Amino acid sequence: MQVNRRTQVSVLLQSYPEAREILSWYDIDLDEADLERDLGQLCASYGIDLGDLEAELEALQDDDDEDYEDYEDYGSYDSGDFEDND
Repeated sequence: MQVNRRTQVSVLLQSYPEAREILSWYDIDLDEADLERDLGQLCASYGIDLGDLEAELEALQDDDDEDYEDYEDYGSYDSGDFEDND
């Protein structure tokens, strides 16, 4: 998912629930109206630099991508594709 100024907050949180913690770092206490906003609108209403928030959220995405790559590395173990030499 590409996160940018037009990303709706509710969609962001569905894809990355951990983003709620990042938003709290900026003292954003989300209400129902905030969930309907996009990131650009949210930043404007709270006086937050959009570029800073986007950088934090991109780091979250990068961490998620790395976790998936780790899963792929161990996938064959989970499926029983290894030999037991006992």
